Amino acid sequence: MRAKIIGVLLMLLLSILTTACSNKSSNPNVSAGDPADHNISATVSPTIVPTIIPTSTPTSIPETSPIVSRSEADLAMEAYKRVIQNEDEFYNSDENKKLLLEDYLKENFQGMQLELAHFTVIDMDNDNIPEVILELSIDGYPEFYEILHYSNSDEQVYGFKFVYRGLEQLKTDGTFWASSGVADNECDKLKFSNGVYETITLAHSESKQDSNGMTVSHYIDNRTVTEEEFDSFSQKQNEKDDVVWTEVTQSNIETGLSVGE
Repeated sequence: MRAKIIGVLLMLLLSILTTACSNKSSNPNVSAGDPADHNISATVSPTIVPTIIPTSTPTSIPETSPIVSRSEADLAMEAYKRVIQNEDEFYNSDENKKLLLEDYLKENFQGMQLELAHFTVIDMDNDNIPEVILELSIDGYPEFYEILHYSNSDEQVYGFKFVYRGLEQLKTDGTFWASSGVADNECDKLKFSNGVYETITLAHSESKQDSNGMTVSHYIDNRTVTEEEFDSFSQKQNEKDDVVWTEVTQSNIETGLSVGE
């Protein structure tokens, strides 16, 4: 009986030892020599989630051709250049027909050929569209002026001829003197419209001859004034800046008639 009890106790002890070994080997975090043998818990590394820092991408703007506004002044300058270079005709108001400038110069004054000597560019009527004034000479002496005006209504260049004494002392503001005698002078300005021009007289002197001799009357804006008032007006007019005349050469045409930015 005693031996039987001892056997049961041995079998119970063996069962306990087997269960303990089985539990130890089934723990994946414990191995031989592991700190777990000393009751130290295994440390589990935390999961590291990478931080994504967004970068700003510049907005791509497609390249497009700039919208260029062709001004009337630019169109006028290009038209003048074509006329002076005989690439296009202009309308000659004296003969009421279109022709090339070179043909106009050949037989314009008693069968004598005119020479294109100088030119200047100014806005004669202050409408922001410049005119080109050509100085026309015979044997080196100025005889006429041809005013080229660009009409934006029909995109046509018109030409108006003035005798030398009809366009003297041309100023940068478009005013000038015209003379038909020693005591007959007037200060004028031109206004262009639809291929024609109008003369606006700012001041003038007018002579009259009778049995008592010559008398001279003076006017400013068609208002009768004294000789002293007229002389004062004339002095102020003469003090204005004169236009600059440029010799006609290919280089000067390219520079003087260049299109603005």
